[in-house]
Amino acid sequence: MTLPSEPREPHLRHVLKSIEIPELKDKALTLPDCSPVHLKGKDCRAIVIGIQSVMLDKNREQALEFIEKIEAENPDVSAYEIANKLRRYTRRSYNDIRFAIATLSPTKFINRALDMPVSFSDREIDFAHFIAALCDRITLPGLAGSVNFTTAWTAKHTSWTGDLGQAIWDYQQGKFSTVERALQADASPPDLAANIGAFIVGDYLNKGAIYRRYRFTSSPDELTLSAVIREFDSIRYPEQVRAFLCEELGGRIDIDTLLNPAEVEAKIRRGIALFLAFVNLHQLGKQIKNLENYAAELLTKNETCGKEYLTASVYFLQYIIDQGEINAVEFRPWGNPFLPGGFPGGEAGETVRIEKSIGRELTGEG
Repeated sequence: MTLPSEPREPHLRHVLKSIEIPELKDKALTLPDCSPVHLKGKDCRAIVIGIQSVMLDKNREQALEFIEKIEAENPDVSAYEIANKLRRYTRRSYNDIRFAIATLSPTKFINRALDMPVSFSDREIDFAHFIAALCDRITLPGLAGSVNFTTAWTAKHTSWTGDLGQAIWDYQQGKFSTVERALQADASPPDLAANIGAFIVGDYLNKGAIYRRYRFTSSPDELTLSAVIREFDSIRYPEQVRAFLCEELGGRIDIDTLLNPAEVEAKIRRGIALFLAFVNLHQLGKQIKNLENYAAELLTKNETCGKEYLTASVYFLQYIIDQGEINAVEFRPWGNPFLPGGFPGGEAGETVRIEKSIGRELTGEG
């Protein structure tokens, strides 16, 4: 989606022509001549956002109809199996050996039918990313579900920790001039919304804390994957963000106030450190028994990396504060995210304040 590049007061026809919608490509627009009507810049933006909203809703229905078709063709399989069948219709990179290891379900890429932006609870999400993260969130049925992959590619590595950690990795490899630019590219609002949505839907299907929190009329055993997605699409996104904050990150909320921001930030930074430790070991072709100790060692040896990790964790916490409609927070981050503040080696750093942004739009951007 590109915004109009016309100066000052572009004509309505120019605004619509600048919108990248498949239905409008290579087709003459049959708009009435409205040359006397010109629009202010903010009006143009409103039109673009409105049309984008319609297209995202249309994409969501298209994606859900696709899922329902797969479910109808496979009436006796679990949501876990359906999710992995859907992964074949996302991106080639989501069907490689890492996902086969993490899900115990090797799949062959078919096409990108589900690689599209969609609206989910009035937020834009990367649906291919959502499906990939969901595959690793849904528990494998039977005994294999208890297998521990903490020293390999895990569910969280394909979710928020992977996005934030990938941004740091790409910055360190010189792909971006700043960590901030890398985060905007690798952990965009649609990516983060996809991660949160995958946690919410996956944990519900696993009968975890989210299931206990909501408990729809039907049980997960009676709900199809598409039905659960529709259920959560009807729940306000800020409520889902708060559920994610509490159940995934250990946040404690009193009305609109996050009571333990330092602990939450440390958990985010810890996840990033574990992901990057795994990537580092993968690059070196090594395996170790205690990934957490290795991650903590890498973090304490490199002060620059520590600052980059903190930048990424605060970036994500800012998103959660904004989208969860939570009050501004002020805290001193732990010096070492693996050690509680105040413990030797875990002394708090400089004060961080995260303000609540106002006027977030459909895409999650300000």
